Amino acid sequence: MGKNRNKSFQRPMPQPVETETEEVKAPEVVEKEIVDGVVSTVNELLNVRETPEVKPDNIKATIKKGLRIKVIEPKKEITKCGESWYRIKIVDSNPEVNGYVMKKFIKIV
Repeated sequence: MGKNRNKSFQRPMPQPVETETEEVKAPEVVEKEIVDGVVSTVNELLNVRETPEVKPDNIKATIKKGLRIKVIEPKKEITKCGESWYRIKIVDSNPEVNGYVMKKFIKIV
């Protein structure tokens, strides 16, 4: 007859391994800089445009001299057709209007 062998087999327990880990940082969320500006045109009205260029078919709105607006990323250089432009937001309109105006007609306050 066969021998009754009572073999006990145990697998070795894995030992914790210390490793150096680098701290993983979440990417920084960069918010766009928005500053206050005021319309300071020679005329009473200023066209807000869909794109930063003078074309008759890209006027989104007309704003009055003295109106306070928000200038989005004023340090970002937007130049088209020899003119510098600001991207703006008109918060006092319903609905809110975003567009472009020539930089020379806006005073940062």
